[in-house]
Formats: sequence, C-alpha cells, structure tokens
Amino acid sequence: MPRIPKITVLLLGHRAGKMGRMQNATLTVLATVVVSLIGVGLWAASTAYYKVKNQELQTRLADLELLSGRYNERLNTIIEKEQDTRIVVGLPDIHPDVREVGVGGALVDEAIPDEPDSPLARSAVLQRTLDQLIREASLSLSSLEEIEAEAEDTQTYWDRVPTVRPVKGVTTSRFGMRNDPFTGLRRMHNGIDIAANRGTPVHATAAGTVSQTGLNAYLGLFVEVDHKNGLITRYGHLSALGVTVDQEISRRTVIGNVGKTGRANGYHLHYEVRRHGNRVDPGLHFWPEQNLLRPCRFCSFGNGTL
Repeated sequence: MPRIPKITVLLLGHRAGKMGRMQNATLTVLATVVVSLIGVGLWAASTAYYKVKNQELQTRLADLELLSGRYNERLNTIIEKEQDTRIVVGLPDIHPDVREVGVGGALVDEAIPDEPDSPLARSAVLQRTLDQLIREASLSLSSLEEIEAEAEDTQTYWDRVPTVRPVKGVTTSRFGMRNDPFTGLRRMHNGIDIAANRGTPVHATAAGTVSQTGLNAYLGLFVEVDHKNGLITRYGHLSALGVTVDQEISRRTVIGNVGKTGRANGYHLHYEVRRHGNRVDPGLHFWPEQNLLRPCRFCSFGNGTL
C-alpha cells in the first residue's frame, strides 16, 4: 500500500510577531462566534423540544380530565342505585358527610399553583379528583358488600318461611275445633288435612333441616322439618319417606308420599305448622295473591300482612 505524504502548510508574513498577534485575536473571535452559534442552536433545539413535549402533556392532561369526568358521572349513577338498593333491603342511608370524606380519612388540602392552566396546576387538580373518586368507589364497594350480605340474610329468612301447599289436593279439614271423625266429639284439629291419591308426592313448604322421622300412633309415618327460625312443619299419614334425619332440604323438596298410616280413614296428608312450640293455622302460610293484600291479625311476620 502506497504511503500518504505528509503536507505541511506554513504561513509567513513580513512581520511575524504582529501577524501572529492578529491571528491569535482572530482565532479567539472565531471560536467565540462558533461557541455562541452552537449554544444558540442547542437552546433553540431544546426550546422546540420542550414546546412539543409541553403540547403533548397538555393534550394528555385534557384526555385524562375528560376521562375523569366520565368516571365521575358513572360513579354518581352507581351511588344513586346503591342508595336505592339500601332502602330496598332495609339498610340506613350513608350520611353525606361520610360520603364526602370517603373511606380512609379526609383528603389533604394540597396547595395548587397560582397558574390554573399550567400543567402543574391541572395535574394537581386531577390528582385530587382521582383520589376522591377512588375513595368514593371504595366506600360504594363496601356498601354493596353490606347490601349483598343483607340481601342474602333476607333471602335465607324467607326461604325458611312456609309459603306453599305441601301437596296438590282438596282441603277436607281445616285448622280449629271440629267433630272428631272417629269419636264424634268436639276437639281441636291442630293442622289441615289435604286429600290426595295414594303415593302423591309431598313437598317441603320451606327450606330447613329434617329433625324427625318415624311412626306415630296418631300421625302414622311422618316427617318433621325444623326451619331454624322458630317454625317447625309436620307431615303425617305418609305411605313412604323421602328424606332422613339431619338432611338439609329446600322448599319443594319431596319429603314423602301421601298415605293413610296412623289414625286416618282415607288417603290424605295431615300438615301442621308450629311457631315457637305453638300450633298455628297452616292456611295462614299459603300465600295466594288475595291473601297478600289483606291484613292478618294472627301473623307475626313483616308488617302483619299475608
């Protein structure tokens, strides 16, 4: 490979000392101008860069503010429905002061910069709004969990209240005093008799636990269900059993079949309801539409209507 020759440039003047001083001054000026131009260029570039970034930040803040407003509207709708639902399930409304603070204590009142349209001021306001939305959402979530628990308790209560007829058939004897079909003497009939064909399925009238099954001289083959709320139902004169003691059952579970075991002169179901040990009229727990609208002097549920 050929070698590249070295080139040396030599500048000569008639007065080397003076020329040297002039060259040094010129170089200093040129260097200053170049550095200044570079500084101005960098300043202009950085200014343009931050201007673009500031515009992007302003646009992003505007999007977040719009989104925050939408979330606030949706949250207010949820809170309105939550308040209505609390009334439905019987829970007291949450005090406005509690809703204002939310869960976790009061908001810290941080100072907002004097320039309201600056990104710093807008971001501070947005942060405060989002903090409040999070607190309100947390409070509503806690409220909804309370509503769900109350609704489940209410549903469980009504699931355990007898409300339906245990078997399809004709009521042949009602609750109250009657002439005994075997002796002809006037005596109390502690339940109702519903005539039906032999083997007709007998359904539990509410959820509960089977507390007894067996053979009784009066009831014959029978099932007793404890509904865990002071109410007990009995089903007598069965021809067969469909459940066992301690079995958890729901409303309309088949607990046996119609028969005429025990003290019975025909195929029918003897059905009893006891409330805190006292026998009550089972017919009060059959809830056709007409009974829902009339007052009941003997009922202890709700507002005294069936």
